[in-house]
Amino acid sequence: MFAGVLDEVCAVVDPLLGRSLREVMWSGPAEQLERTEFAQPALFAFEVAMARLWQSWGVEFSALAGHSVGEIAAACVAGVLSLPDAARMAVARGRLMQALPEGGAMVAIAASDVEVELLTSGEPAATIAAVNGPEAVVVSGAEEAVLRIADYWREQGRRTSRLRVSHAFHSPLMEPMLDDFATVLAELTFHEPSLPVSPSADTSRPFASAEYWLDHARHTVRFADALAALDDADVLVELGPDAALAPLAGPDKPALPSARRDHPEVRTVVTALGSAHAHGVSVDWTAALGAGRQVRLPTYAFQHERYWLDDDTTADRRTGSVGDPTQARFWQVVEDQDLDGLTRTLGLDAETPLRAALPVLHDWHRTSTTLARAAGWRYRVAWDRLPTDAPAVALDGTWWIVVPGDAADTTTADAVRQALAAAGANPRILTVDPHGTDRAALAKELEERAAADGTVAGTVSLLAESGGEDTGHRGVAAGALATLVLLQALHDADIPTRLWTLTRGAVRSGPADTAPDPWQAQVWGLGRVAALEHPALWGGLIDLPAEGEPAGLAAVLSGTAGEDQVALRGDGARARRLTPADTHDAPGADADASGAYRWTDGAVLITGGTGALGAHTARMLASRGASRLVLVSRRGPAAPGAEALRAELEAFGATVDLTACDVTDRDAVGRLAEGLAAAGTPVRAVVHAAGVAAEQPLTDLVGGDFSAVTDAKVTAAEILDDVLGDDLAAFVVYSSIAGTWGSAGNGPYAAANAHLDALVERRRARGAAGTAVAWGPWSGGGMADDRFQEEMLRRGVRALSPEGATAALAQALEHDDTTVTVVDVDWDRFAHVFASNRPSPLLGHLTEPAAAADEAPARTEPAERLAALDAEARRGAVLDLVRAEVAGVLGHATSQAVAVDRAFTDMGFDSLMAVELRTRLGVVSGLALPTTLVFDHPSPAEVADFLCARFEPDRDALTHEILEKLDWLENTLLDAAHSQGARARFGSRLDALLARLDRTTAPPESRLSDPAADAIESATAEELLAFVEEHFD
Repeated sequence: MFAGVLDEVCAVVDPLLGRSLREVMWSGPAEQLERTEFAQPALFAFEVAMARLWQSWGVEFSALAGHSVGEIAAACVAGVLSLPDAARMAVARGRLMQALPEGGAMVAIAASDVEVELLTSGEPAATIAAVNGPEAVVVSGAEEAVLRIADYWREQGRRTSRLRVSHAFHSPLMEPMLDDFATVLAELTFHEPSLPVSPSADTSRPFASAEYWLDHARHTVRFADALAALDDADVLVELGPDAALAPLAGPDKPALPSARRDHPEVRTVVTALGSAHAHGVSVDWTAALGAGRQVRLPTYAFQHERYWLDDDTTADRRTGSVGDPTQARFWQVVEDQDLDGLTRTLGLDAETPLRAALPVLHDWHRTSTTLARAAGWRYRVAWDRLPTDAPAVALDGTWWIVVPGDAADTTTADAVRQALAAAGANPRILTVDPHGTDRAALAKELEERAAADGTVAGTVSLLAESGGEDTGHRGVAAGALATLVLLQALHDADIPTRLWTLTRGAVRSGPADTAPDPWQAQVWGLGRVAALEHPALWGGLIDLPAEGEPAGLAAVLSGTAGEDQVALRGDGARARRLTPADTHDAPGADADASGAYRWTDGAVLITGGTGALGAHTARMLASRGASRLVLVSRRGPAAPGAEALRAELEAFGATVDLTACDVTDRDAVGRLAEGLAAAGTPVRAVVHAAGVAAEQPLTDLVGGDFSAVTDAKVTAAEILDDVLGDDLAAFVVYSSIAGTWGSAGNGPYAAANAHLDALVERRRARGAAGTAVAWGPWSGGGMADDRFQEEMLRRGVRALSPEGATAALAQALEHDDTTVTVVDVDWDRFAHVFASNRPSPLLGHLTEPAAAADEAPARTEPAERLAALDAEARRGAVLDLVRAEVAGVLGHATSQAVAVDRAFTDMGFDSLMAVELRTRLGVVSGLALPTTLVFDHPSPAEVADFLCARFEPDRDALTHEILEKLDWLENTLLDAAHSQGARARFGSRLDALLARLDRTTAPPESRLSDPAADAIESATAEELLAFVEEHFD
């Protein structure tokens, strides 16, 4: 179909062009398609042929829209123009525009049309050519005028990008061809459209008229308006040769490209067709896949022959066997419920009565396979003893010891000071109010202290010992909030130090340890996130014994052991590790616990009970005999799907209560427990599955943000622990891998889950039941949405199926686990990403830890190495470097999968991935890069161009010094602008500085009128350096 329609177009076009359009499109030099006389008919031909192809597959378009030349194709498909007439229009339009003198310019600007119009209204030689989105405008016209406008918006901090075009389309420069084009249009016949068309030309003329198409060639393309008019469409299909328009559609509905540059043509269009079908579009599959009869499915199982070669590990996971091929074949026919195959495998005759046993065997095998798979997802935290015969270490320089304001003379502070002094350091005490510290004031104080003390080799914080809950923020540890503010202040003050945080009794590293303090444990969760977000600033976490001196502290602070999560105890230091946990590792594994979770008396209370995880948990418990389930949520029976869930659970024989209760309200929980007890079904077990999460970097957090996340998990868990007491068969809390190893952007969430883990340890220490399961992401709902699951998969973390996850929960209950991490991970891939900016000994038992980027010999001194190359070789090397790091962020096996001109947003980048790429590039390049790198330079090629400019060989020492100052300024200015007044003052001074610089480098006629620029003389390099030092120190 596609080829046939293309032939029809070529039959009209070829005589007019004087050559074969098909050869231009597929056989001729690529440069030919850059000529608009060929590009316009080629686009028209491709799009009409693609539209007819989709229609031949039974897809009915409900509406059409087009961008510039694409609107000619839309008019043809809608019947406004016959194919010959539409082809003649495309050829004439391209030929007449090509005949115009070359020149002019087109620039894309990230600004609204209203903003840009205010500027172009005073520039008769330039105009808005296209409005593609709320802040996506293209300006076209005389080069001088367009570049003036672009320079202005670039100075305002807006992104601009010059388009590679031969002419300034949709601008005043098109006017000389309009008379001849009107003559051609007068010869065409226009019809009313048979399909709705959403016009994009900025004109009031009727769509089916020559006047419309004359204005169309000259006036603005308002494609954003055309898209908005397609609001009733559920699916958008792009018919052009690349995904140029799909990104403009926004995230609210699927936009499917039929073709993509450098992608297989057939696979791309068939994938789009399949996606359209998946989104509800009706497809004639007979037309799409060819003739054939429908085949009835047999009433017996398929007789499969498998040819995949499984390694031993895969085979074991799939079959639950020990790698014996005979067993594997036996269980495969059982899994397929293939009665004939089972008879043959066992060597029995057809009369042997196996039919009744086959379903039982199938169910048993499926369950055992799921359990075997779930057993491979189990991990636990272990504590490795560090060598005790290490040589003595020496510390030097100034070390700050930050203590709570009312505890400067405590035993801990004195002991830390003595340990640092004994190792050769110069310790200084800083006091901080842990309950009311102002971030800006603390940053200023630290700057002043640093100016007096000189280089600060390290910072040791005792703020985590500020006991208990913060008085102003529910569920937040006072020590965690104070530690956060200290980290933020050190970041704001840009003090090159390492922050080590000390706790006392926050973790339990062995049986002899006392019960951990959950409030101090929050700092450990927070610290694991700090290590990911601020790898250069964060030192680590050290837990001191509940009583006694901090022996071995200096050795850990020196960093010689490379450990950043350490417990100091009387018998030495122990380092935190994650290790596989067999089911036999659990304390209760030897006991007969097979019915431990089969609570047939009393009630099982599940918080977050109508949510995704709570519902899956309820199904598992009901299927195993739980007699009464109390599903607690804020909305109770009014929660979406609650009544359907009740009916599903009652089918298992359970009595189900749907209860609206705020579990962060102690009185409400007390009334609920008393009511159940009075009814004769006291709470026998608890599953605390409630929780919320919110992504936010640590530098943006305030106490309210912290509490908004911790309240639902921490406050509720503390209330449940207190109100329901110790007489429970089970007290299960749903924790998270964010608390186990950290998750960038999830500081409060990691802190809350670390608190839950410690709370369970505290219950165990007093003899009560308690199990904390730190989950990886679940599929089938929950807080891990599809985007998050895709991001985690790129990093090597696969989503847990609800069936497998609930099997893992059953194992944790049967074997009486205290804390267990359940996650499905490709450790080699995960460790490569996780430890890319900072080594992680935590994963040492699971894979060989990846070295930090700055430890890799091949990545040393990149600035000098790249600066030594000529410009062409340098850009190639930098582009390779950028693609490699983008591939690393996305989890691609090779950089070849990264297209150099594809926008990061099209690759699926989010804000955290942008931060990770900026950090990785900063490490491998040795440059201080702006936080907005990916947003200001939105493709690998643009990032490479930006980096190449940084790697230019310095002309002299003064230039080098200025660039270093500007790097520092670029990285600190946004953080320093805490108020509107500060931003205004910074902006005013920077505007004046740029005006000076413009007057020294630009010819007078290229400058926009600016009163400030007219009043300031040219600035020398020395003046520029002095300006930066004076105003931004």
